[in-house]
Amino acid sequence: MRQRILCFLILMVSFSCKTLQKDESNVVRKTSDFFYSTFYKQANVQVPDKDWDPLLAPYASQFVSDAAAIGVIIPQSTIDMLKLFIYTDNMSVPVDPGVMAACTRYYTYELQGGEEVKVKWMNIEVLRKESAIFTQGQQPLLKELLYHELFHCFMDKGHLPAPYNGIMSPTLDSNNQAVFTNFSGLFQEMFSPQFMQLTPNAS
Repeated sequence: MRQRILCFLILMVSFSCKTLQKDESNVVRKTSDFFYSTFYKQANVQVPDKDWDPLLAPYASQFVSDAAAIGVIIPQSTIDMLKLFIYTDNMSVPVDPGVMAACTRYYTYELQGGEEVKVKWMNIEVLRKESAIFTQGQQPLLKELLYHELFHCFMDKGHLPAPYNGIMSPTLDSNNQAVFTNFSGLFQEMFSPQFMQLTPNAS
């Protein structure tokens, strides 16, 4: 039986996709990410059970398969830390107006066998309405958005610095034709030694 948690110190680190501007037809043309972190002290907080939306789950599996195909193995232990991968109408964390998706990391300390053990988990939340406006039903744009958040969570990475452009840029542009014509190239570039070095660690 799992021992009672004595104390909790949760670090919440979130990357969120945010609306920058809209055109006259109310279609989001660009999105941008921001990073923030905050500390919480709470009692009786438990790691959530796994809950992956069946519409989103295949993207996580494909991300892992695509990474393996280019020689990047994502451990099952890392995959298991992604507890929530869901559509939602309201974020569970504080976000700025216009945000449409977020990868949030948490950790807490539990007492196990007389020792404090660090327990980590991650959530990805995608705002239903805002993401639908951005993608306009175009699967490559949804894939880019979800791969962006999955890279944040699974690779524990932030964003590409300017002036470099790619899936992990702070700004995602729905007019980027490479998303439709060369997604495989963008994906491989994301994991290239150059881009991995340029993309800072999240923590």
